[in-house]
Amino acid sequence: MKTNGLHALSGVNDEVMAQIHVLSDICHEADSVDIKFNYSMIANRKSGDICDFCWIHEGKLVGYAPLDRFGKKGEITAAVHPAFRRQGIFTNLFTAATEQAKLQQCTELLLVSYRDSTSGAAAVRRLGLPHKISEYSMSVQVEDVPIHASGEVTLIDAGPEDVEELSRMLAISFPESGWGAPEDLLEKMLEPDKRYYLAQISGRTIGHIGVTIGDHATYIGGVGILPEWRRMGYGRQMLAATIARQIEAGATRFELDVATENESALNIYTSCGFQQCNVYDYYIVF
Repeated sequence: MKTNGLHALSGVNDEVMAQIHVLSDICHEADSVDIKFNYSMIANRKSGDICDFCWIHEGKLVGYAPLDRFGKKGEITAAVHPAFRRQGIFTNLFTAATEQAKLQQCTELLLVSYRDSTSGAAAVRRLGLPHKISEYSMSVQVEDVPIHASGEVTLIDAGPEDVEELSRMLAISFPESGWGAPEDLLEKMLEPDKRYYLAQISGRTIGHIGVTIGDHATYIGGVGILPEWRRMGYGRQMLAATIARQIEAGATRFELDVATENESALNIYTSCGFQQCNVYDYYIVF
């Protein structure tokens, strides 16, 4: 990409991916926030889907905004190099991603902002978007993970044959999320960096959890216990068993996101060593 300005891409190559990482690191250094780029989704776009919006200056990536799809819902986040802010780059990236979301017939689109980023908060204020939810971004290094005694929960690897059951359980745990449809879930299962597990007690499935294995961290998501099995300590057991399995496979750092008002989940995560490192605010675009 040699032409200055906006480029809308269907997938990114290794060179662009490397520049995205560099831009994220620069913004982290400037703003002390971790940009919420879902590198697994960026690397596994469907062929032909335009979801990556880049702003180029003299051959370098100085602005980037991915459009991430979760079923019929979408999320946008953006990063602009500190030296190129207040030049309309964010607005151009945001507008292009929003228009593409409409073309892809998203039923809901959210913008992710960073509470500790002064420039990001100012950009959101200018847009005047209504706030929807907030999440803590949490992380833990492997040396800070406490040792928990093994409990009753057994982890079972979930495969394509478990798609319908896992989809049903995700719909119970996250009824308004819009993701976890069987066809979308099956595609995710086939990605090499994804792992899905069912939690069982005496052969009865009581919960579910997933991980995405990244270059710098293992991301934990899709955590849920069926309602009739909650508040019995099984969520903590399931999480601890998942972490232990990933440590055996070589994981050194874990990350996850959790709604700020979800106190029961927060208690589970902090008991396993996780600490807050960012606050993500989600705003409704449409």
